[in-house]
Amino acid sequence: MVKRKSRKEEPKADQLDQIRSNISRILAEVGGREVDEDSDGDLTFTIQGTRHFVVFDAEDPEFVKVLLSGFYCRDPRTSRSEVLEACNLASNTIKTVKVVLGTRNDGIDIVSASVDLVFDPSLGPTTRQIERALEAIPVATREVYLALSLPDERDRTETIKVPGENSICH
Repeated sequence: MVKRKSRKEEPKADQLDQIRSNISRILAEVGGREVDEDSDGDLTFTIQGTRHFVVFDAEDPEFVKVLLSGFYCRDPRTSRSEVLEACNLASNTIKTVKVVLGTRNDGIDIVSASVDLVFDPSLGPTTRQIERALEAIPVATREVYLALSLPDERDRTETIKVPGENSICH
């Protein structure tokens, strides 16, 4: 049985497609490379050598999350509470950024940073909103590294890699 969209869902889907298209354009304007839509309809892109995501909510098209996932893997010599304190410090220091500690399916603890954007769906996000989100995330990642006193990692915060080949999290 094919599920049909209700008339109420169609405008949201159209809005979401328009917003996704606008954000793709903005990402290209601000230096985003390899902008692509994944199987969930979210956007992936690379900026300054780092893979980011723009996560959409089909039920709430005026809300998007700009996400850098897994920029730091917890070293077993560092306690979870130390990492949580670093996340809290970064979240409380940098406006708009949420820095969280999570656990991957393989049991490895990772730290991710995100910025939530809310905007008028008829207007969509502005270039400046996207730019500010992309400026804030690296500042928050730097705060985490500094809080954890990882001097050998400080210089790497500008080119943090997400889990995968040639990344900090293996």
